[in-house]
Amino acid sequence: LGREVQASGRTDLVKATRVFGVAEDSSAKLQQNQEVTYLHLHASAEVRELLWNLAVTANQQMPSWQSISGSVTTPSLRCMELINYAAPSNGDALNWHTDGATLFTIVVSLSTASLDFHGGSLQLRNAEGQLHTVADLR
Repeated sequence: LGREVQASGRTDLVKATRVFGVAEDSSAKLQQNQEVTYLHLHASAEVRELLWNLAVTANQQMPSWQSISGSVTTPSLRCMELINYAAPSNGDALNWHTDGATLFTIVVSLSTASLDFHGGSLQLRNAEGQLHTVADLR
């Protein structure tokens, strides 16, 4: 899909560098260590359906979430990104951020932990500020 976006000629969608997250304090420098290719304009109905089915399955396996109730049709795809990270020297690849008005965020690692990179913990904070860490992203 990334190659299809590149071939489209839409340079505004390909390999954009962006600043991400919020600084912990006014002296903190925001990370500029990711290259983004925006895929959502090229995602097929089959890809959107696959992602929605993954979200529904995850919701069913996490009873405390209950983000989806009843029969909900596949929502629109607000954003889909191919992101290449380059970890900075301090080891923090991304600052804290929210994904806005997103019903679900699905993260799929296309690299293998310990083979293609070291580290890679995913940390999530719920509305009450409780931290959840996923350390092994295989």
